[in-house]
Amino acid sequence: PPPPPPPTFVLNSILLSAVALIAVATIAIRWDSPVTSSGTIKALEFSAKRDIQETTFLVSDWPGYLAYLRPSNRIVAADMLTGNVSVIEEMQDSGNAIRYLFDRASELDKPIEYIIFMGNAWLTPTPNLQCIIYNDPLRYPYLSQIGQVHLGHLIETDLDNGFIVWDASNPRFDILDYNQVCRQNARD
Repeated sequence: PPPPPPPTFVLNSILLSAVALIAVATIAIRWDSPVTSSGTIKALEFSAKRDIQETTFLVSDWPGYLAYLRPSNRIVAADMLTGNVSVIEEMQDSGNAIRYLFDRASELDKPIEYIIFMGNAWLTPTPNLQCIIYNDPLRYPYLSQIGQVHLGHLIETDLDNGFIVWDASNPRFDILDYNQVCRQNARD
């Protein structure tokens, strides 16, 4: 009879089989699981009902669903988890990270046309919903502002579900009195 397999080989085979089983089960469960973020559902409805194609979005959170289910669009994830570290460092050093993102997208002839807020703290709307604050994704959960933009024009809001869309086609980065324009209360 052949000699028994070495114990290391057996243990490695069992471990590899367990990892493969967990991976397959996770993929199967996630593949058929419904989108659970109400903001994500709203973002998908927003882009679908307007049939938005070939467009660049800056998205506060849950970028994967929007990127996967609307693949012709380009998604810039504010969390920068898919970003190159050197680009993030350039963005941080630029003086205004949102302007940096807008400039890079325009240089590529793919300007950011919409900003979508679906929660989290990387992008934070000001109380009057006219401006967006960008917090450093590498310092999360500590909020450290690295950019801001005045957008003004809201396209859609559903504050109960933490969902806001701005038209980003005319951003203002050169706000003379930022506190007056962006920090005023929503009721002013």
